[in-house]
Amino acid sequence: MSFGTFAAVNVLAAVVLAAVLVRLFVPVNSWLAAGRARGTFSFDAAHGGASRADASARSPWRAMLGKEARLLLATPIYLLNVCMGNVLLVVGTAALAAASVAGALPLGDLPPEAVPLIGRLVPWALAFCVGVASTTTASVSLEGSARWIMLAAPVPARTVLAAKAALNLALALPSVAVGGVLVAFALPLDPLADPLALVAVFAAPLACALFSTYVGLTLDALRPRYDWTTPYEPVKRGMPVFAVALGGVAIVMAGGAAAMFVGTPGSLALSAAVAIASMLVYRRVARMGLAA
Repeated sequence: MSFGTFAAVNVLAAVVLAAVLVRLFVPVNSWLAAGRARGTFSFDAAHGGASRADASARSPWRAMLGKEARLLLATPIYLLNVCMGNVLLVVGTAALAAASVAGALPLGDLPPEAVPLIGRLVPWALAFCVGVASTTTASVSLEGSARWIMLAAPVPARTVLAAKAALNLALALPSVAVGGVLVAFALPLDPLADPLALVAVFAAPLACALFSTYVGLTLDALRPRYDWTTPYEPVKRGMPVFAVALGGVAIVMAGGAAAMFVGTPGSLALSAAVAIASMLVYRRVARMGLAA
């Protein structure tokens, strides 16, 4: 397949997708905005469908993690808004791997110097998928009028926050692992010739996943919005949502620039800095506790 044919197929697919989105976005968005969380979320095991004996055998952290997962699954706008990046990462890399198996990737038609550059930039494309949205950007605000349950729970605030962070990491980390493996399979990354390039495929998206998880949680814990009338408000209009989206884009752009001008070591250095800074920010808010 020539590069021109490959480009034409991708442009056609983009046009079809845009047409579908334009036609369906308004009704689907209206339905999601009108939807309310289905179900009751409580630390009481009776609301979770499990027996009290089962609940007492579980740790408070696991019980809270289950509560967060049920809230996510029961709130359509929340689920769609925060999980789309993870789905896009897996589907996109699977398509890339399939194209590689079919011999449809036109890497041979590109200039020889362009192929290594693509290999350095791909990790930041994966990082974008997990770095601009997170379940944590609205997880505290969504407690809403029932926040007294969270605040009165006989566990430290760090346990509550850790459960909220764990939910997003449970979604993002498998996506990063699967996507990284598929990219390593699809692209000519030689771990013997350039082992750092293979490390960057996992390091960059992992760093951005930690950023969106911990920075999003920190911002929402410091300034929660409990007075919402529908979940649409904290999920789509909350300050942490915009801050994480803009911050994630800025990190990805900086990472792409580092990859182009400094190379893979620059990508790894930025990834390490982002990951460490994100965890330090989270440690601070975990010590401060939750806002009433």
